Amino acid sequence: MRRNSRLRSLALAAAMSLAMQTIGAPVAYAEEDVQELLLPEDTEISDEQDEDKLAEESPEEKTDEEIQNIEDNAEPENQQNDVTDIEQDETENTDNNQNDEVEEKDSTEDKNADDTEISTPTEASDEDESVSDQKIVIEKNAEEDTDEEIVDEEAAKEYLEKALEGIEIPSADAIRGNITLNDKAGKAELSWESSNEAVISSKSKVQDGYYDIPAGVVTRGSSDEKVTLTVTASLSGVELSKDIEVTVLANKAKDENYKGYLYAHFKEIPGQKGEQDIFYGISEDGLNWTALNGNEAVLKSDVSDEATRDPYIIRSAEGDKFYLLATDQNIYKYGDSIPWDKLSTQGSTALTIWESTDLINWTNERNVDVAGSIDGGCAWAPEAIYDEATGEYLVYWASKIAADNFARQYTFVSRTRDFYNFTEPELFNDFGSNIDTSMLKVGDDYYRLTKMEDGMYVRLDKASGKLRSYGSEVTTKTIGSRTFNVVGNNYSYIANTADGCLESFKGNYEGGTMFKFNDRDEWCVMLDEYGGAARGYIPFTTTDLSSQNSIHVLGEDEYTPQEGCKHGVIIPVTASEYDNLIKTYGVEDGLLASMGRQDDPVAEYDFENADGQKVLANGADLGLTLNGSAELKSDSEGGKALYLDGSDGSFAKFSDGVFDAMDELTISLDVNAKYTDAAGMVVALGSDADKYLYMRVNDVGQKRCGGKS
Repeated sequence: MRRNSRLRSLALAAAMSLAMQTIGAPVAYAEEDVQELLLPEDTEISDEQDEDKLAEESPEEKTDEEIQNIEDNAEPENQQNDVTDIEQDETENTDNNQNDEVEEKDSTEDKNADDTEISTPTEASDEDESVSDQKIVIEKNAEEDTDEEIVDEEAAKEYLEKALEGIEIPSADAIRGNITLNDKAGKAELSWESSNEAVISSKSKVQDGYYDIPAGVVTRGSSDEKVTLTVTASLSGVELSKDIEVTVLANKAKDENYKGYLYAHFKEIPGQKGEQDIFYGISEDGLNWTALNGNEAVLKSDVSDEATRDPYIIRSAEGDKFYLLATDQNIYKYGDSIPWDKLSTQGSTALTIWESTDLINWTNERNVDVAGSIDGGCAWAPEAIYDEATGEYLVYWASKIAADNFARQYTFVSRTRDFYNFTEPELFNDFGSNIDTSMLKVGDDYYRLTKMEDGMYVRLDKASGKLRSYGSEVTTKTIGSRTFNVVGNNYSYIANTADGCLESFKGNYEGGTMFKFNDRDEWCVMLDEYGGAARGYIPFTTTDLSSQNSIHVLGEDEYTPQEGCKHGVIIPVTASEYDNLIKTYGVEDGLLASMGRQDDPVAEYDFENADGQKVLANGADLGLTLNGSAELKSDSEGGKALYLDGSDGSFAKFSDGVFDAMDELTISLDVNAKYTDAAGMVVALGSDADKYLYMRVNDVGQKRCGGKS
């Protein structure tokens, strides 16, 4: 690199003044080569795959007499179902039959049916007798371990012993929120008792106008409480019980002293292979971001694909625990050419999940299969929101399913309290092909972003009062041989189609997320710009999410994203959380940052004096030293200047760490460029030789700033 220039009056310059004002850091934005992800397309399955699927789904053959008995007992309106349909469900009840019997009835009036995990959701009946019949069907469908009924007392006892052995309460020694008390374990019926119902309830609670509150509600008090939960398992007249001792932690006042924002994402830099791990960024204002941990991963997966995308962090309802959900998918597992069709039809149906109490130490990593029971081809971009009315989290994601030959993406939703146990999936909307749902509660209203694949835009919907559809609002949708409840029909569309508004950004935009600014009634919507674009996550703002055409994009000079930023989540963090994140993943204050803001120059170098190789400064000593052939030479104006001849290894360098943790910095310098080549730099600031900002000046006075990372 050839540089030949005289710098007058300051380090790398002739009068270089350092004042803590503003430097606009150039940032390279990420691109994501995922155009195929958003295009609905037909998927063909090979003959070999077809045979495998048929082998998996094929039921045991029934005798002619059994088939005739089923046909004789069928209701007239269901007689169009052929023998194959009946054979596919050994409970003598097909998906279509279940739907036909109850489709005129209220889908949510039966509270017990709502809380039962089933393989194909159906509408519940108002009538007790019908509910009882349906419950029997559900129980039989749950018997996947064997079709044989256990009637022998010893066999039943052995079965119950194994069932009880497998029943655990997650985080039993440090319970912070509501827990799951299942009512079945395979063939066994479960019932629960609590030694302190005021701390942990063992019975569900009926609500008017909405779903029941399941058992397992936890009420934290002023001190830690030990509670004994007794679970009784019964089968064929045999009962066995087991005590589980748990500790409910004391309630702590919520810390809502929010200081800044944490951004969790995976990383892609244009022209480079994406990094499918968890990365952090931090911001005080929600718009100008700094990468933490040197923009290296803070968390990597050790399960399944050992790669994660689209991370989402939710703070627990109690405020002192976090759950991180992510797509379990390595898009490079088949090579550098990404087969999006294969990934969406033969991908993982599980979510990768961690939990933490401090956003730094993440534990209990696990893969939880949420879409396998619906024959999903993938489970993409999971997120969660808390339903205060039932004390449960709704987890939603996008899946293609085998029932329509993986023709399009659907958004499914399931409920959980512990992110271990999930209910059977239901549909969250009845749109066209859609992905990347994201939600935010504002007051009593729920806002829902959805990426529409058919129109290639992101839409916003709103529901008031209820997170899910209830009663007559719940509809059903039949997809091939499957019928699902649709529990997101209570949302209304809010148009944002005007120029510069949300929906006007069509094409390569997805991965929406929303958050509220800590210090004002204003909200930010982020979209992931991909497919050759260089900006990554871009912000839109509004002072009223409910108003049409109110969500406007910000100018590029109004925000600073971090490098490689992609689909993720932004959450507010408290002052203590912010400080701990900085302490763990940030950098310690260097000399300048430790001084606080200074309006006058902190240091000035006139290059008149040196102590050996060290250049003396007026003001703070920033440790500027000469290297190689760099020297102070007299110039034609009777003074001295820093002379750099452009030879390798010739430069003047400040002490390491002087500029660390600076938010704003101004460098002024006089340069007399005698000759510079295209790669010459006059000044550079960075963490190492691979990550830096630079300024270049040539011999005709042209200046250029840039960066490398």
